[in-house]
Amino acid sequence: MGLEQETFRKIDNDQETKVSFAEKRKIGEGRYGTVYQIEAVIGQDRPRKKQFVIKEYKDLPNASAQELVEKATKNYHLAKQAGLEVFPTIRVNKGGNKILMTDLNREGLICVGRSDEEASLIDRGREKLKQITNLEDLVRAITRQADIASDNNLFLFSDSYFFQVEGEAETADVIVGDFDEIRENHEETLLLKNYDNARSALQSFIAENIENPRDNWERARSLFYGSWR
Repeated sequence: MGLEQETFRKIDNDQETKVSFAEKRKIGEGRYGTVYQIEAVIGQDRPRKKQFVIKEYKDLPNASAQELVEKATKNYHLAKQAGLEVFPTIRVNKGGNKILMTDLNREGLICVGRSDEEASLIDRGREKLKQITNLEDLVRAITRQADIASDNNLFLFSDSYFFQVEGEAETADVIVGDFDEIRENHEETLLLKNYDNARSALQSFIAENIENPRDNWERARSLFYGSWR
């Protein structure tokens, strides 16, 4: 099988990187495009293998793929500057219709999001958690993201959140990993909206990935509303 090769540039400093990969595995699809997982060879002088995620955008009736990528990268900048937990870096291909991101799935760590086609731990080959042993930390982390976004006049849709599960420890963490629906917002109700979407994301994660979701959600809900400022 021949290698597919593309050049991507970092949006922070325009540094270019050639990425070669033999195949890509579809892991998600949404309104704006399709997400693939790849194992790529990067670099020419010292080539090395690394896992990435590529999001290929599609043209919509009201926006081209290139316009959607431009919007997503702008939102990424806003989120990163605000101090939200985001991917370390993202890159854009020369055609301007694809985004390359670090793959947060690695040995011992699984990352799932609501918009993923493989949106649960079972889909990723791992059993459901019996419980989230760091539930209080997880609730604090996701409400912290809602607080930071609101302080910086950013609206986070529930699909913006991704959850990472670490090995057999049954712990979870949260990251902002989808930038398509981040919007600037100056409404007085922004904090309430961001809390509501954070709650929805957390509830969905628990429902899909915990063996006894009802009991776990009751505890999480109590912690969640108790953490509102």
